[in-house]
Amino acid sequence: HQGNFMSNGVLPGTREESAKLKEVKAAHQFVKFRLANVDKQRNVARLVVRNGYAFTNLRDFDLRTAVLRNGHVISTQRRALPAVAPSDSVEVEVKLAKADLSGRTVRDGDEVMLNVYADRRAATDWSAKRHEEALMQFTLATRRGLPASAARPLEVVDVRKNGKVVISADRMKLVFDERSAKLHALLIDGKKVLGNGLDLDYTNFRFIENDRQSDANNGMDSVGTISAERKGETYVVTTHRTGKLSDLTMVYTLHAGNVLDVTTKFTPKRDGLRRLGIEVGLDSTLSRVNYWAYGPWENYNDRIDGVTVGRYSMTPSTSMERYMKPQSTGNREGLREVSFADATGRGILVRTEGKVSFAAVPFTEKDLADARHSWELKARPYTVLHFDAAYRGVGNASCGGVDTRKSYCVPNTPQQFTLRITPLK
Repeated sequence: HQGNFMSNGVLPGTREESAKLKEVKAAHQFVKFRLANVDKQRNVARLVVRNGYAFTNLRDFDLRTAVLRNGHVISTQRRALPAVAPSDSVEVEVKLAKADLSGRTVRDGDEVMLNVYADRRAATDWSAKRHEEALMQFTLATRRGLPASAARPLEVVDVRKNGKVVISADRMKLVFDERSAKLHALLIDGKKVLGNGLDLDYTNFRFIENDRQSDANNGMDSVGTISAERKGETYVVTTHRTGKLSDLTMVYTLHAGNVLDVTTKFTPKRDGLRRLGIEVGLDSTLSRVNYWAYGPWENYNDRIDGVTVGRYSMTPSTSMERYMKPQSTGNREGLREVSFADATGRGILVRTEGKVSFAAVPFTEKDLADARHSWELKARPYTVLHFDAAYRGVGNASCGGVDTRKSYCVPNTPQQFTLRITPLK
């Protein structure tokens, strides 16, 4: 075969649904939604539903809605749509049960979203009963940033020996390479959670065939700087590394109560980067992944119309699309929160502040690039965990000089995000 040219289409050869199919469906859906207004005192929304079909009336469709608080569905409704002729529209009132937009939502800084669906009421020759034909998600309230951590005394042990900097506080231990300033390991209760087989480092590489990027070298200098100091009730470790593509500054702030804030700052050096992100090895036993982000399908900044923000579960292997010819895969945009747990429920919880996407797969990007077929891949003994401040869209110049639209490219401006890591009980 010609690489992935004939096998990685919108419909794969194995005929299961794909992330590509979901995006195409959303781009071409004929039932259109618009949020006219929201009455926060009454907790109701006015929704405009437009019929984009040429020959189909909407009287055979149901309007289904769901209200989500912090990714959890808190109320649902289903009603029959009235007769709406092609090219016509109707305005309906949707009750936002349990949303409490002027009360709890404001007080707690919760995120509230409204999901809207158009379902065919009856089965057709090609679809089952209540087939979901169109969807859209609206943000009613945005979430607040990370809350302040408790200001309590923190005992820290800082040891520098044999080329390592080891910072210990309560149940957490951070191990840095003194020369490169890379995080070599994060241990919780003596178990290496991060750093297994892959130190934390900057990455720009991803593999999408015909993307015209082939160099997996991240361009980082081999020598970095590391400093540590007590700031009030916290202990702060700052590392800095320079590179040809981007500089990377990491600020690790330890708080009492086993709270670690990791602020990652990127300073890109040129246009055309594929990502501003970090990668690190994750203990492979932490394979139960629960996340709050766009899902459940793989998605990218130019492929999020077919997915919605919510709470989803996966494993590193099930997070991947089944590409015949392996490519970069498993990305989820808009990360709010993700946990990685073992069979007993122990692991880590990561909450975010700022724009972050993530992926957790059993292979490196180089593994995916080098394999000709998916069955040739051999899983690493660790999970490759990515967090990206910016990730270039997957639309590219495969069929000519169109290339990725500028709005989906990695900006040549400083970017940053914060990860708050705590142990899972």
